[in-house]
Amino acid sequence: MSDVLNNDTDLEYFSLSSSNELFSSAESDISDMPSLTDNLDITFATLHKNFNVVHINAQSLPAHYMDLLSTFKCKNIHAILISESFLKPSLPSTLYPLPGFRLLRNDRTYLVSNNSSSRMVGGGGVAIYLRGDIECNIISHSQSIAQTPEHLFLEVSLHHTKILLGVYYSPSLHVNFFNSLEALLTDFCPRFEHFILMGDFNTCIIKNDHRSNKFLSLLQSFDLHCLP
Repeated sequence: MSDVLNNDTDLEYFSLSSSNELFSSAESDISDMPSLTDNLDITFATLHKNFNVVHINAQSLPAHYMDLLSTFKCKNIHAILISESFLKPSLPSTLYPLPGFRLLRNDRTYLVSNNSSSRMVGGGGVAIYLRGDIECNIISHSQSIAQTPEHLFLEVSLHHTKILLGVYYSPSLHVNFFNSLEALLTDFCPRFEHFILMGDFNTCIIKNDHRSNKFLSLLQSFDLHCLP
């Protein structure tokens, strides 16, 4: 599940999913279906003046790098936010270049011990591909601790406007990320007029249960809007 949080009701936002009409016709020949690349081009073709951001849960950027390279060719996308990057310090960013973008990352690096040896825990990690001509500063990133939320926040400068851009990942539906997220929102929301947060919160907001209600209540308290 990818959620988009924003605090600017005057802007337009779009989302793509595999349930889009372009993909859902059971009668269509699969060869006639537009690719994700084509859909991105169509969606953002007339939005070149906007700040266009997308999110994916990659479940291993190294394993799906060629898919990423072939998919994100749309010149009107400014940032690609990634949860579950699976990147490690031993894998340099130069192995996964995306033309026109630079890669900023926050890897999962914590260790677990087994008798006399230790190993780095797999999975996790968040990252952002940001267009190379956009100025930014990393203003917050999570520490690599077992079973805790992971995030990477950037201050982006675009047309003399400061935007907070963040990616957030809760590694399990059993992880209580609410205090962590509330602390971040308390710290950063008042500083920025424009705030975009994308990620995988492992929370199903259509269940109407305690977890989803708590999540939506938290967003509402900061005047944020969860986009479908």
